[in-house]
Amino acid sequence: MLTLHGTVMNTVAVPETKVNGQTRGGYSQVQMLCEESLQAGGHRLQLHTFTTNDLAPWERLKGSRVGVPVGVYVKDGALRFFLRPGAVQAEG
Repeated sequence: MLTLHGTVMNTVAVPETKVNGQTRGGYSQVQMLCEESLQAGGHRLQLHTFTTNDLAPWERLKGSRVGVPVGVYVKDGALRFFLRPGAVQAEG
C-alpha cells in the first residue's frame, strides 16, 4: 500500500445540474498538496485532486497535514492516484 502525505488545501462540491434533459455533475473532490521526493535528491510540491464520496472528514481537516492510503495506476505515461474508501487520517 502506498501512502501520500500532505496538506488538505481545498474541497469542491459540484452539484448535479440538468442540461438539455441530461443530468451532469454531482461529484465531490478534495485537493491535497503533497511533497514528493526526487531521485536526484530534494523534493517538489505537487497538488493532487481526488474524487471522494464524503467531503465531511476533509472539510474538518482543511489546512491540516494528513496521510492517505492510495491506489495507483498509469495513464498517458504518468502515475495517477485514487483514494481508497475511508482513507483520510490526520497526522499528529
